Amino acid sequence: MVKDVHVQSRAGEVTKSLRIHHLLCIPLFVGEGYSGGFSRNMAAVIRTLKDNADQPLAAAAGPDMICRGCPNLEEDGICVNSRLIKETSVHGNDKSLLCGVDKKDMELAKHVGITPGCSYTFREMMEMAREKVTKEIFEESCGNCQWYLRGLCSYEKWSDAF
Repeated sequence: MVKDVHVQSRAGEVTKSLRIHHLLCIPLFVGEGYSGGFSRNMAAVIRTLKDNADQPLAAAAGPDMICRGCPNLEEDGICVNSRLIKETSVHGNDKSLLCGVDKKDMELAKHVGITPGCSYTFREMMEMAREKVTKEIFEESCGNCQWYLRGLCSYEKWSDAF
């Protein structure tokens, strides 16, 4: 089992991390998930985040404490939905492209002004998302997600959650 993802701060304390696209998932979570273990873990993490909204977290563009219970997280700590795609250019140079959830995290980070690896409180990150996420940004980020496609999520439901 993969352990929580933590970041060591300059002061030496360990900070828990929160995947940036989870800012869209958390307000819409209704108890359904990839597995029972995932759902129980996500519910517990959400309770902890809300109860400790002013504690520092590292903004993550990779697996976080919610991902810990996900069956898509492999033993090496990488999500099966975020493996790098190798592409060879016409000049023969290989380059790696972000795909899947890692790309979703990076794009959302740009839109809301969050820097991956930097420390924010849960309250700060949620406020930044609430202020900057538009319907277009939400649909760009969530449009291919199975929970969105099943009708569990929408921009309207997300914005009403605040």
